[in-house]
Formats: sequence, C-alpha cells, structure tokens
Amino acid sequence: MKKYIFIFIAALALTITACGKKGAGPKETGKAPELQAGEVQESGTQADQSEDYEAELEEDPAFQEPFVSTLTDEGKIVTRNDRGKIGFMSGDFYGKPVTDEAGALEAIYSVMTDVGGSEDTELRHDLTATMGGVTYYTFVPTQDGKDFYEGEVKVAADRSGTVLGIVSSLKEGPFDEDTLSEPVDYQIKNEKTAFFNKLIPDTLTQTVEYGENGKTEITVPVSKDPKTGETFLADVDRGIICVDKDDYENDGKMTVLEPGADKYSDYELAYYDACIKVFDYYEAKGWKIPNGRGSLLMLCIDRGTAGEPVPANMAAYTGYVEGFEHMQLSARLPNEIDVSLLGHEYTHMVSHSNHVGEYLNETGAIDEGLSDIMGFAIEMSVLNKDGSEWLDDYETERKEAGYPNFVWDEYYTPHAAFYAPDNDGGNVHHNSNCISMIFLRLDEAGMTADEQFDFWIQADLALTWDTDFKQFGERLPWCMEIAGYPQYEQVLREAIAETRLLDTGVVEEPQPGLALVRFDYPDVDLSDNNELYFSFDDLNSSCRTTWPEAKTGKVAASLSPGYYYVYLRVADRYADEGEPPAYYLYYPERGWERVSGYVIENYEFEELTDPIAVEEGEKLTLVTKGLPET
Repeated sequence: MKKYIFIFIAALALTITACGKKGAGPKETGKAPELQAGEVQESGTQADQSEDYEAELEEDPAFQEPFVSTLTDEGKIVTRNDRGKIGFMSGDFYGKPVTDEAGALEAIYSVMTDVGGSEDTELRHDLTATMGGVTYYTFVPTQDGKDFYEGEVKVAADRSGTVLGIVSSLKEGPFDEDTLSEPVDYQIKNEKTAFFNKLIPDTLTQTVEYGENGKTEITVPVSKDPKTGETFLADVDRGIICVDKDDYENDGKMTVLEPGADKYSDYELAYYDACIKVFDYYEAKGWKIPNGRGSLLMLCIDRGTAGEPVPANMAAYTGYVEGFEHMQLSARLPNEIDVSLLGHEYTHMVSHSNHVGEYLNETGAIDEGLSDIMGFAIEMSVLNKDGSEWLDDYETERKEAGYPNFVWDEYYTPHAAFYAPDNDGGNVHHNSNCISMIFLRLDEAGMTADEQFDFWIQADLALTWDTDFKQFGERLPWCMEIAGYPQYEQVLREAIAETRLLDTGVVEEPQPGLALVRFDYPDVDLSDNNELYFSFDDLNSSCRTTWPEAKTGKVAASLSPGYYYVYLRVADRYADEGEPPAYYLYYPERGWERVSGYVIENYEFEELTDPIAVEEGEKLTLVTKGLPET
C-alpha cells in the first residue's frame, strides 16, 4: 500500500447528494487527480477496497476493543490499545533531556516494546516540528528501505528538552509488502522546481472585488523575468507558484499564470492573497512552510474554458507531487473568497505532513474538524474578527450542519458499515462537527482565536495513523496543558463530555430537544456487497442521512421534531457502470416497498405515503418488513 495522500474537498463544496438537494467534497500520483465535489479519492479503486472488505473490518481498530486509559501514581495518563500496548502516555517517561532527533530516538527505544514495537523495529526520522515551544520528533518504522506509515511514533519535548509525552501507533513487523512505500523526497529538484531560478521578486498592486469589502486595493508579490520583463503570479521568496489547473492536470504543462488583458482576475489575486496570509500566519507560529520541510507550493487555479460548463465550487488540497505541495482552486467561487477557506485546505496539508492518517470515519472526521477550526482561527486572527463570525460562517453551506441545531448524534454515524464516496468516507464532514463544537465552547469561554490555534495545533501534531475520537478526546486536556492555557481546561472537559467524544456508541435514548428513530437492519451482511444509506427528509431544511452500524446493523437517527419521509438507497458495489441503485420507501405501520429512482429524485413520494411524525423526546421504532436482504 502506497503512502496515503488524500484529496481534501473544502466544506464550501459540500452538498447533500443523498437527499437529492444539496453535496458533500490524498496519495502521491503522477499528476494531481481531477475530482468532482462529493468525491473522496484514495490509491487504488473503490472495488479494490471492497473486495477485501470483511478482512479490513477485522483489522480495523474501530472494531477492536477500545483503548483503556489509566492514571498512574505519578499522575501520568496512559492509554493502552487492545494489544495492551501504549498509544499515548503523558509526562516525562525518559528522565533525560531530549533536544534532537538522536535523543528522541533513544527515548523511544527505551520504551519500544511498551509502545507497540519490538527489539527488531528499525525507525527512520520523518519530521521535527516545533510549535508553541513544543517540539515533536516523528519516526516511522522501516523495512528493506521502505516505510510503514501506519506505525508512527512521536516524542514531544519542551524548550528545555523535558519530555512531555509520547504517542504511538507502532506495530511489530515484519510488514506485508503492500503496506510499505518508498520514502518521499520533499527536496527533489527538477525542471519544474527550477522555474524560480531565473526570476527576481517584484510586487503588483491592483484594485479587486474582494469578499464583503467590495473594491479593495491589494499588493501581492509577483516574480519577474529580468531578461524578458514578463511577470508571473509566483513568489520567489515564499516558493509559491500559481498555474493553470487544466494545463497542468490534462497535459502536464506548468503554465504559470500571467496577466490577461494587462491584469489578473479578481479571483486569482484574491486566492493568492488569502493563501499568503495563511502561509505567513503558520510561519510566524513556527511552522516550516509549507509542509514542515520547506518544499514548494503550487496553486492550481481553474480559469475555466470557453464554452465549457462552469467549474464546481470547490477547493482541495491534493497532495505532494513532483517537488510541490498542491492545492486545486475553482475559478468560479462567488465573491466571498476568504482566509478561512484557504486556511482549511492549508491545514489539511499541515496535518498530512505531520501524520499520514486515514481519511475515513473518525480519523477523517478529526482531520476535517481541525481544518475547519484552524481555518476559522486564522481568519479571525488575521482579519481581527470576533467570535460571532463563527456563527455567521457556520450557518452557510460550508457545513451541512447549522448551529445551534447541533446535537452530537444528529451528525455522527459511528463506525459506518462501509466507506465510499457515497457516504463521504464514513461521514467525515458530518462527524467533524463535534470537534467544531468544542471550538465554539472555548470561544464562548473567552479563548481568543490566536490562543485556540496554539491549542489545536498541539492536538494536530499529537495525531497518529489511526487516532479515533476516544483517543483524541483523551489527549486534548494534555494538549491544552502543554499549550499553556490551564484556565480553559475545565471548559474543555465539559465540551468533551457534551460532544461525547469518549462515548461513541449508538445512542439509546433521545437527546435533549430531539426525537430518536431506531431500528435494527434485518440483514447486516447485505452491506458486504452493497452501499446502503437511509435518508430522513422533511422536504424543507433538513435531510439527515445515516447508515447501519457495521456488524450490529443498528440504525439510529436523532431528528428535530417534525415530519419526515424516509427512504433507503441500495447500490451494488460491483454493478456495471451506469446501473442505477434500488430505492425503498417507508410506509408508516406497513413497512418498506421498492419504488423507482424517479419517484425519489422528483419527490413524488409525497403522493404515495405519509411522512413519519416525531415529537421532542419521542423514541420511535420503525417497522423493518420489506427491507431488502441478501
């Protein structure tokens, strides 16, 4: 299995495709792949992943025994996995100062068998990152010169070298060949990276229609060829280059943006300017831009093609390719390009650089939540916005959830029975809302956006390959402590309890202000070959989608009081391309009956059945008669 480089689609591109109304949107490849909003791409095909689905479930940590935490006599938090190995331990376990990679390696080997490795485990230094006075030394296991990225281990130390803790997802070898990948050369030099060698820095001032401020004069760095006088939208000093997305992806040509009709378009400069603001903010905080290793950054901007459909509204971090970190940016976003959008995608790059996590289920939701939080925190800090801006943005289509309607399980689908583009990688965008809620509670308690960034970057750096919600929630108080904000620890713990990070089971009772709809799917094995999801649609503002929980088949939906039509979509994973899915409509008291896709897509089910009525505090069990079985 190659090192994971995922495609991260900005929340702005999301729609609720499952409900027929609105949409949801990384691995090293030869060229950055083209994705439509709503897709989540990984190496290999979806069919490749599904063929070994049952085996994957058995290996998936989400379905093993949960991590168990204990508090030692010395006050250290120790979290152990189902194998009895330490996944997280706070405090100084080493007793000697750690001030460089060699010292960190010695500290790891002093507890190697305790944190999941063996006496034969060989480690390669992958990254050293210092943020807020805390340095993380990251190592990955190697075998035959290749890396096993699922087995990261990190040691954190303060400015004096005192060890603050260790996080680990190490496993004992030997590792299967398909789980190994060649180390990535982040300093590669080639014809494309040599572009900057012949240029000199310059600046450009232009008046643009930029966001809510209307016409704004901005000055951005550009690069000039001293021989020809040509100007390019690139920054020699920061190592940022803006290229035509279509030329690069379709033909492999690096067409650096030049002004059209003697000027750049407003959206090109707005994107570029916002990216520089994020870039500089991270650098000022201590991050070695752009990816912790000093590589170059390429912005692939979609300028559109005459006569072609308008590009989808989206932005995406698309991974590291040929010496550059890459972002894709649509040319047709409305005139509300903001720093938080670029901060969101940039944070995906930062997260991917410091840990190669699975963009699936809880791990992917943590990634999404952190990108939301960091993007907003950066915008609020850079543009001096107050906390109320969070609510303003949260009510836009950037998230499928709308505050203050949030309640944990209204968006969280624990351990989705399958992961695929159709269910948003196991519901990563919905499930991320619980992380955002913690941000909101800290904001309400008076924690500034800049302070929040300091805290959440520690949480980001403390992630490993398979960090789930429970592990994440247990590490957050430690992250707050080492970030230097003990005054917010109690608020943080209350927010963790409110969002149920430490208790991610399917809810059994209605949550405050909501109703609970529950039933057990009669044939959970049906999900082995099919993608199933249920939609609860009020035909107005709310359409909730959920899936049977893997292995148990439990279905749960927390809904605001109201009337909902319920339908099931079943898509054969192995069907020929173009074969339509099957739909089943729920008839109260009578059960489920198959209907055509036309009925669902055109909302004609209103004429066929009544909706279910749910009241606040009600626990409703649906009839399962008529549901498809294997």
